[in-house]
Amino acid sequence: LDAAAAAGASAAFVPASDLIYPPDAASTVPDLPTVATEPRLEDANRPHFFSGVCTVVSRLFDLVRPAHAIFGEKDWQQLQVIRAMVTAEPARFPLQVHAGETFREPDGLALSSRNAYLSPAVRQRATALSRALADARAADGPEAAEAAMLDRLQQAGIQVDYAVVRDATTLLPPADGYASPLRALIAARLDSVRLIDNGPV
Repeated sequence: LDAAAAAGASAAFVPASDLIYPPDAASTVPDLPTVATEPRLEDANRPHFFSGVCTVVSRLFDLVRPAHAIFGEKDWQQLQVIRAMVTAEPARFPLQVHAGETFREPDGLALSSRNAYLSPAVRQRATALSRALADARAADGPEAAEAAMLDRLQQAGIQVDYAVVRDATTLLPPADGYASPLRALIAARLDSVRLIDNGPV
């Protein structure tokens, strides 16, 4: 609340849980878009995550009726899921979804609450994620980009859940090289901490 006030907000919506989910009423949850079920990225690693996201976000939109909503680029698949959900039901969700920029430490590590759980030595290794994304941007084609990311991460001793290049909107494997906008996406584990990052290629 202090941060919101410092940014110039004049009001904050802080509802009780029974307002969001009334015990005597069922919430209407939209069908999950294919970007939430088919890419085999976060949907494969966290199978119920996007169902929860769509439940919570659709309920928030129903109550608040915003004209604009901002979601961070760092969870790129979540951003695309929300965009697809809104696009599928424009009458229910008459709003624009905007991408919030990923903020980074000076060494390139994406800001995340999970970074607090990294020891200094492990945190240094974690910078391999942003370096892998830079390798992907410099590579000649999606396959070379994926190989470069995997090599960078493995050299840092990082357990890789995925390091892929996908269509930036559908998150399916690209069928036409660089003809459509692409996104490099990484999910990796450093000891017990799981980090995600992404960037354009």
